Parts: sequence; C-alpha cells; structure tokens
Amino acid sequence: MAQISLTQALVNTAVCPSDQTKQEITDKACKGLVLEVRQSGGKTHYLRYTNHRGKQRQYRIGNATVLTLSQARRKSKLALNQAAMGQDPCEAKEQRRQVPTFAQFIEEQYMPYIRSYKRSWSTDVSHLKNHLLPRFGKRYMDEITRQDIVKLHADRKALGAAAASANRLVMLAAMPRKPDCEWAFANPETGKPFVSIFYAWNTARHSVGLSDVRMHDLRHSFASLLINSGRTLYEVQHILGHTQVKTTQRYAHLSQDTLLAAANSATVALAALNPLGWMAGPPVRWRWCCRWG
Repeated sequence: MAQISLTQALVNTAVCPSDQTKQEITDKACKGLVLEVRQSGGKTHYLRYTNHRGKQRQYRIGNATVLTLSQARRKSKLALNQAAMGQDPCEAKEQRRQVPTFAQFIEEQYMPYIRSYKRSWSTDVSHLKNHLLPRFGKRYMDEITRQDIVKLHADRKALGAAAASANRLVMLAAMPRKPDCEWAFANPETGKPFVSIFYAWNTARHSVGLSDVRMHDLRHSFASLLINSGRTLYEVQHILGHTQVKTTQRYAHLSQDTLLAAANSATVALAALNPLGWMAGPPVRWRWCCRWG
C-alpha cells in the first residue's frame, strides 16, 4: 500500500496497475484516509480507524469522482472526531440502514400486532391505505417530522374530515419536544431520532437495583396487581389484549393475602344467610331442623 500526500490532480489521474484488481493509496495528510483505485476505473475514499471497543473499522467516505479531496478529508476528520467521542460511524450507518420505511413498519410490525387483538383492525387498514400510506409509505420512519404530521392533520380537516378522525394524528405532534427539534420522536438530550430504548430502560432498572428485570416482567406485574386489587380475569384479559383467558391466567398471580381474604369471604357469606340464627345453639338448630323435617 502506497503512502503519499494526496493531491486532487493525483486522485484524478490515478490508475490501477494492470496486474492488480485494485490499488490502495494512503493519504499522509489525513490520518486513516485511503483512496481505492480499481481496475474498472472506479475510485472510492475510505477511512480506517479504531473504534471505542478497539476494533479496526473501515468507513466509506464516498465516490472519489464525486467528492473532492478536500471534502473527503473534512468528512474523514468529522468521522474521526465521532470515533474519538465513542460514536462509531460504521455502527451509526448500520443503524440507519435498519430503520424501516413507513410501509415496511406497517406491514411487518403494526398490522401483525393489531390483528392479534383488535377486532376492528380492518378499519385501520382502510385509513392507512386511503390517507397515510400514499403520503408516508416510501419515507423512512426517522424522516417523518412534526411538520409532516401537522400538515397531514390540517389537510384532513380542510377536506372535511371529522374532528375526532383528524385529531388522532395531531397526538403525535403534541408530544413534548425541544422547540427547535424537527423530529416526531426525538431523544430530548441529543435531538436525534430514537434508534433503541434499551439504554434508557437499562439505566432505569439499574438505578433501582433491578438489573435482571426484563421489560416484559412489568406486564406480568401489572396483570397480577389488577387481579389482586379485585379485577376479574375477564377485565384483565381485555386490558392486556389477550384473545384467550388461559394466557391471562399465566400472567396473573394471586398473593397469599388475597387467597386468605377470598377464603374468609365464605364465612361472611354464611353469616349473611343466617336469618334464624341456626348456628347460635342447639335449640335454635333443632327448631330449624324440625321446621324442615
């Protein structure tokens, strides 16, 4: 691998030797910047760096026939700065690739979820096909901004939609945000779109000494609290969105105090069914027996 101080003229005229499929030239003037020249004539700038975990990474800066050398150097220095701050540019790029489009999210995540519990899911399909998918279907989830939601709400009202129908959409825009933040779902500290909630959840559970608690455990606890407060299995089943009560039974656990209270209620019920006082003593009990005898 050749190491020289690249110039724009050298980048423009560089060719790959005929006995190689590609050649790499390292720029001495910018740490980690590499120019790859291929036999096909293609040229690409890459940045090689070590991330916060000590792993060697290669980050694609861009097409060398499109970016100038000075632009490639500026972009490389910015990426190096991010790596030095513990933000791996390659990981960030991979996370962006995993963000689905709105249409993909609806098909792969939203629809399977609502079909599992919502009887009127076909109504949602109608609203999606007629109003949301035509406007947002091809856009990535982290590209949908507050302004997009507000405009959709205004357009729906202008077309004569019912207030309740239009207001369902404005709920997204009503979420707390930084005044200068354009994203619908943004991290309040960075102002950037959320990629994962794991770090916030992990911080919360460690702060209260429950490092092994899973998020789904909260759902189990919620169901048990409802049952122990006197709510019926039928009620809890529908609150949790279960289609079968057997699933709810696995979630809900009765405490010992609740079981004792249930057993004691039998005594209270028997006392209420004692209008003649047949448990007060033998004479009363005999009169009761003779009356039925």
